[in-house]
Amino acid sequence: MSDSAGPAAAWAPTIAVGALPLGVFLLWAAVDGGYEPTVWNPGAIGLVGLLALLLGSAPQLLRTLPRAGLAALGLLGGLTLWTFVSIAWAADKGEAWDAANRTLLYLAVYGVFVLWAWRGRQAAILLGAYSLGVASIAAAAYVRAAGAEDPYAFFIGGRYVEPAGYVNAACALFLVAFWPAVFLASRRETPWWLRGLFLAAAGFLLQQAVLPQSRGSLFVFPVALALYLALVPGRARSLLALAPVLLATLLVREPLLDVYSAARADALPGALDALEEPLLGSAAALFALGSVYGLVDRFAPLPRDVARVGSWGLGLLGGLAAVVAALVLLAVYGNPVARAEEAWDEFSAGQQASEGTSYLGGNLGSNRYDFWRVAMGEFRDAPLVGIGAGNFAEPYLRERDSPEEPLYPHSLPIMVLSQTGLVGGALFAGFLVAALACAWSGRRWRSSFGNAVAAAALATFAYFMLHAAIDWFWEFPGLTAPAFACLGIAGGLERPAARPGARNRGWTGTRVTAAALSTLALVAAVASLALPWLASREIERAVDVWRRSPEDAFARLDRARVLNPLSARPDLLAGAVAMRLDALDRAERAFERALERDGLSWYAELELAVIAAQKGRNADALAHLERAEELNPREEAVDLVRDGVRSGEPVEPAVLDRLFLQRVQERTN
Repeated sequence: MSDSAGPAAAWAPTIAVGALPLGVFLLWAAVDGGYEPTVWNPGAIGLVGLLALLLGSAPQLLRTLPRAGLAALGLLGGLTLWTFVSIAWAADKGEAWDAANRTLLYLAVYGVFVLWAWRGRQAAILLGAYSLGVASIAAAAYVRAAGAEDPYAFFIGGRYVEPAGYVNAACALFLVAFWPAVFLASRRETPWWLRGLFLAAAGFLLQQAVLPQSRGSLFVFPVALALYLALVPGRARSLLALAPVLLATLLVREPLLDVYSAARADALPGALDALEEPLLGSAAALFALGSVYGLVDRFAPLPRDVARVGSWGLGLLGGLAAVVAALVLLAVYGNPVARAEEAWDEFSAGQQASEGTSYLGGNLGSNRYDFWRVAMGEFRDAPLVGIGAGNFAEPYLRERDSPEEPLYPHSLPIMVLSQTGLVGGALFAGFLVAALACAWSGRRWRSSFGNAVAAAALATFAYFMLHAAIDWFWEFPGLTAPAFACLGIAGGLERPAARPGARNRGWTGTRVTAAALSTLALVAAVASLALPWLASREIERAVDVWRRSPEDAFARLDRARVLNPLSARPDLLAGAVAMRLDALDRAERAFERALERDGLSWYAELELAVIAAQKGRNADALAHLERAEELNPREEAVDLVRDGVRSGEPVEPAVLDRLFLQRVQERTN
């Protein structure tokens, strides 16, 4: 790649800075996208510590940042602080704390990557290692699924969910890693044998992205593709790498799409076996093609004038292809305005069952319209400050028209507005503008390869933002953190060293105060991340041991309650365990404590109604049921328990357990 490697000592700091985030990102990618707090909180502590180490050991890095970069850091820091402040008015303060910690994590990631002055080759190696790492994780997950005794465990509704655990997040994970891979496959600076490997990885990642059948990707990917071609220098090179990858995916589309219908028809093992040969053949062909292209490009590159003409020619062909595609779409769908109106009607009509051979070709109906309606209603109720970070699940249960029970509004912009209000929205929008301005300003001093790497990193971030606008990827650190790292790389790449100036050698009062405040902020950040993490670990262990050692489980839940004084979850679980042990008094105390922490918990109200009915306190039971129905009007268990109270035959707790278990099974099959 373009710039000289230099002595190993010169690379050591960069390796030290890049190794921890890279390892953390790949760990999160392999473990459910890093969704669970017990997975992402430890990594977040490490990344916050890395940012503090950079600021403490190399404070001159701040002086090298353009003003736009400093503004971006300040605005994202302001958003982080604001999310913590929003805990004060959030109904579910435990969720608000988790949401604030996630924002703190993304601040640390962006800060680390924008502060470090990456060289072009260093950034390219980091991006390439990430893409190959994700491709390896994807391959391992697919091999496990294909060889499993029960491959259906890797699918939900016929759609592949691994390794992220959620269909759309799995698709996005593959596509976030796709763009750096296809970029490095196109560059002459990449060794020829690696170009073949990157081209094969890009093809495999794109093909794996088909298996989750994410309809959102159908709309986002073409836009991201256009942005990639517009941003990345060397359009001819980009097209020469993209074309075989797209063609290879097109050639294997039938066995890829057949997996969905086969899974729904109980014929999944055969479909996965039939897909093995096309995937291997595609990877082998792309590897060979990329390697040959790399050899030719290295030893017999096209003259610059010929390459320029070729770029114009390919651009012209691309334009003609777009015109032809537009004409075909007009012929197939007719008036685009009418088709858009029809599509909107489908989307806003709500989720509809998909009976076709492909989920991608099904009706556009989705409950996202209802999610967004409720979230924007919450924004209208609290436009300035929002309802509190992380708070959506409970308001949605109260206002919903759909049978779903999502935890998040499935849209990053709507999430920011509804939960942090205009204040949070302005801070986030300002951060994006400043971060993009920081990346743009670097074009003046970056090398040509550095500009290309920065553009590819920006294109990767752009894809993430486009897809996150219609899904809940913010809650997956394994997706969001690499995207923020790409944005930071684009702003920090090949930045000039700090200008020499007079240094204050003494420990003045101002410096001592700044150091003390910085240390205090670091301690507070680590504590904020560590306490919920330790509480979550205690909760997980309690869930594991409650059947064989109930008292140990209760003790662990007591510790979790102390470690996380804002969350109602330890008390809700303690109450649920006590109900299964028929310890009604203990369960009642636990659910009452849960309501003290989260007054909008319909589940606590419902269980208190069951307990009151079992104890013959019918008036109390009906009062709790009235409150539960107010909080969750569509919950059928409320009517079931009320009928039992009125008939004099209270519902047994085990009946509710079976009802909730059946509901979970129906939603995951």
